[in-house]
Amino acid sequence: VVKADNALYQAKAAGGGTSRFFDQKHAQAVQERRDLEADLRAAIERSELELALQPIVEIATGRIIGCEALARWRHPTRGSISPDEFIPMAERTGLIHELGMWIVRDACRVAKLMPEDAPVSVNVSVAQLRSASMTMEMLAIIEEFGLTPDRIEIEITESLLITRDDPAIDTAHELSRAGFPIALDDFGTGYASLNYLRKLPLNRVKIDREFTRDSIDHPDCAAIIISVVQLARTLGLDVTAEGVETEEQLAFLRSIGCGAAQGYLISRPVAETELANLFAQETSKVLAA
Repeated sequence: VVKADNALYQAKAAGGGTSRFFDQKHAQAVQERRDLEADLRAAIERSELELALQPIVEIATGRIIGCEALARWRHPTRGSISPDEFIPMAERTGLIHELGMWIVRDACRVAKLMPEDAPVSVNVSVAQLRSASMTMEMLAIIEEFGLTPDRIEIEITESLLITRDDPAIDTAHELSRAGFPIALDDFGTGYASLNYLRKLPLNRVKIDREFTRDSIDHPDCAAIIISVVQLARTLGLDVTAEGVETEEQLAFLRSIGCGAAQGYLISRPVAETELANLFAQETSKVLAA
């Protein structure tokens, strides 16, 4: 029966109107994936995941003004598993909401250790935003930790498809009205960047790392970043450039008035104890202004 089930799985994956015979190698891969999915469910339930925290700095002063919380999974036998693997798995298996709420809960715990003016940013999927209960769940977690909503910034990935009547739009507005700052992540990678600026109740846009990476050697990328910074300033939005890795990139961003930066030049994602040490530095500066 298991072999027949695996063959059926292969046929479905290949599309309608096809048939497949049992394939041992493919069956093994399917079983490994199912085992990993079960392990992910258990890891979420047991809080075996952990957060890595990447500082975000104000370019003008070098002061840390927040951090982004990034989920990490160290599997007991497979070692470190990339978010690029386990987050799509969570979306595919319906675990994304549980994973997302775990991230929010742990981000709140981290926020309790940080200055009140330094929010923790969490990535939120469209699947989470489509949950009618999300705002109430977020508020309940915030209250549990004795925080105010402005301590947790919601990052929505710009490349995700959100349609005009998508309930995710309504949830984003609910979260904004409740006091959660909303950021548009990976800005510039999707097909409807300007439309998102109109649809979503944004406080911040985050320039995609690809534009930052190519800003020095490709004038068109530099021009796009300049335009984004100017547009954001006109709309009253903050701007963070992601993927800052060189002093030259940072100098360019400073010269055009980009507000904040994030990337390996500043700091790789770190554990909370290391983040606390960065905050303990004089005026929390990690860059020379």
